[in-house]
Amino acid sequence: MSLTDKSPARSSGSPGPGSGSPGPGSGRQPGPVGGFARIAAFSHRRRRLALVLWLVVMAGVWAAATTAGDDYREDFSLPGTQSQAAADLLAEHGAARAGDTVQIVLQDQGGLKDPAVQDRVGRMLAEVAGQPHVESVRSLYEDAAAIAPDGTVGYATVTLDVPSKEMPKEDSQKILDTARKAAGDGLQVELGGEAARLLGKGAGGAAEGAGILAALVILVLMFGTVIAAGLPIITAVFAVGSTLGAIILALLGLVALGLGSLQGMALSVALTVLVTMAASLTLLPALLGIFGERFARQFTARDAKRRAKGKAPEGTVWRNLAARVQRRPLAAMLVAGVALGALCLPAFDMRLGFADAGSDAPKTTSRKAYDLLSDGFGPGFNGPLIVVVDDLDGGNAQQAAESAAVVLRETPGVRAVSPPIPTKHSGVATVIAFPATSPQDEGTSRLVTDLRDDVLPQVSERSGARYLVGGGTAAAEDYSGKVAERMPLFMAIVVGLSLVLLMMVFRSVLIPLKAAVLNLLSIGAALGAITLVFQEGWFGVEPGPIEAYLPVMIFAVVFGLSMDYEIFLVSRIHEEWTKTKDHALSVREGLGHTGSVISAAGAIMVAVFGAFMLSSERLLQQTGFGMAVAIFVDAVVIRLLIVPAAMQLMGRRTWWMPAPLARILPKVNLEKS
Repeated sequence: MSLTDKSPARSSGSPGPGSGSPGPGSGRQPGPVGGFARIAAFSHRRRRLALVLWLVVMAGVWAAATTAGDDYREDFSLPGTQSQAAADLLAEHGAARAGDTVQIVLQDQGGLKDPAVQDRVGRMLAEVAGQPHVESVRSLYEDAAAIAPDGTVGYATVTLDVPSKEMPKEDSQKILDTARKAAGDGLQVELGGEAARLLGKGAGGAAEGAGILAALVILVLMFGTVIAAGLPIITAVFAVGSTLGAIILALLGLVALGLGSLQGMALSVALTVLVTMAASLTLLPALLGIFGERFARQFTARDAKRRAKGKAPEGTVWRNLAARVQRRPLAAMLVAGVALGALCLPAFDMRLGFADAGSDAPKTTSRKAYDLLSDGFGPGFNGPLIVVVDDLDGGNAQQAAESAAVVLRETPGVRAVSPPIPTKHSGVATVIAFPATSPQDEGTSRLVTDLRDDVLPQVSERSGARYLVGGGTAAAEDYSGKVAERMPLFMAIVVGLSLVLLMMVFRSVLIPLKAAVLNLLSIGAALGAITLVFQEGWFGVEPGPIEAYLPVMIFAVVFGLSMDYEIFLVSRIHEEWTKTKDHALSVREGLGHTGSVISAAGAIMVAVFGAFMLSSERLLQQTGFGMAVAIFVDAVVIRLLIVPAAMQLMGRRTWWMPAPLARILPKVNLEKS
């Protein structure tokens, strides 16, 4: 969609932006002089060349991606955090393992120590030891602590020779299949751990397919033909397909956040937008050159039928809506604003974290293993805290670790504590503390804070050693804290740059301020809705923390989409204002010419993101729900109600800019000269 497209205001027969005519063969008329228009015009003239080049580019990118492989290097380091310091200290002294572990979790109500059960389990573990990527297997019968006090639940530890994320899915499945050979006669066998969680993750094809189908239906209703509706889908497939092949190349990060794990996400979003823009400027004009004459005939026929039936001109519904809002702008803005403000309030109580196996689908083996371990050993068993003891004097850390263990056993919120575990270096040892609450529970978050800020510093004063709380659960807390700490800076940078850009485009102070406030309102409403549904458990959803990086992702994507809608709507209003100098008329005409496009685009985005709710993965459910709510609020409530009301109240002051500021800022024209 081109922001310079005025065809809805002129004629329904125009095939697309920048073409200057209904179809090919009418290039005698002078076209727009902008650089983008020249690119589009060239692609329109050399349409077959443009189409071939896009096919070559996408094939080349995927060929390069296939050659390079999918060996992603995800950076989950958290510089400056206690959990990272603990991990670095263990790695420095040789206590970090190269591979991860999975647990074979067993339950038998008759007792796991029954001789017949022991025999079956022993033979099964021996067979598991011969599976690919299995370095060693420690039987539950070798460690008394590996069997729950009631004797019905236990676990064997399988050490892998690779990290969990590098474990081939088929090899994890082999371990599970081998382990389940012992099941039956009252014995339940499940597989736990990160490698086991990957078994339950689907490819997401059903959700994506449903979203694309819904988008196609909406486009057919909008354009009236399947071929016309298919062009945006084809353009998106080329754009996203080319982008996905290049993401192994992920090097760009969200610098303001300083989180390496967001590098790939940041680049993938940026590349998708960039390649989509390139496709809109080159591929879409080429396709319009091929199908343009057919579209012109179809659209002209539709328009003639519409007039023959005495139907109102296109855009009448939106002009009438704008007129109603303009009659009572303050009431419309207050009602919508108060409702959205109320929806924003729960976001202030949002608790960030990471989903663990306790959030997996109930039917997955990782979730069943998680529940069995929680029942047998307590909910905190799935999220132990690793206290790393560093004897700064270089002496024996065992005594300092024992001092910590004694205090930890008496600390509220700690259910069990392991004996001190030595490392190869005598100055470093570890103690494992098992919380009384689950990893996602708010009580576990408070326990991590208490240990770091109060309990262990007091022990340190007496022993002279340094105590670091690490492990996966503590790292999740650190990640969440890092996001919350740097989110304001990230928001300030994005909003600040957007304000400057909009002032350059519209030569106004109030429009950028209004856009920033309303965009933040739509994002806040989405985050509030996510909090109510996924954290508080509305509509029967299992309650838990919100994925730590989700607010960042929603803010980045939704703020960009909101600005897109804002520029599309306000640029059309500005065009009418430039011609007529009638502010009220400009608002009505602007909404009349863009309302159907904005609502259709919003409906497509809501349908696509809403389809993510079909996924069994909690992250995708949260992402899809949040994006769908944000776009619905922005496209319907804000762009079609609050913006016309606000601009009516601002009146001619909408286009005011101080002369000194106007001289400093460069001018950017969206319209044809």
